Amino acid sequence: EHFETVADFQTPEMLRQPLDSLCLQILSLNLGDPSNFLNKALEPPSAEAIEVSMARLEALGATTTSRQLTHLGLSLSKLPVVPRIGKAILLGCIFKCLDSVLTVASTVEMDVFNTSRDTRDSARINRD
Repeated sequence: EHFETVADFQTPEMLRQPLDSLCLQILSLNLGDPSNFLNKALEPPSAEAIEVSMARLEALGATTTSRQLTHLGLSLSKLPVVPRIGKAILLGCIFKCLDSVLTVASTVEMDVFNTSRDTRDSARINRD
């Protein structure tokens, strides 16, 4: 009975995960606009998912409004963590509180830069 409900193929990770890191890598490798590049995939993500990721990168300060990589974005693209955690780690280095930031970064499930309870609840609902 369970076997009948299982899909034949797993949904591609690009369609299941946020695209922030992927868009950042595309920009850092000078592969062009992330929307154009990702649309060439066999099962491309939605345009909305790409735009949301690009908006998050811009809000973090990793990209400009014209989708150019900033110095912060270039640094974030070299870290093996999601951009929001990477920014927290870089700020921890700058403010000499890396140990504390690493502890928080290793345990947080949500965006460390969100402070509003409504924003957290909204994010949790959208994620689920």
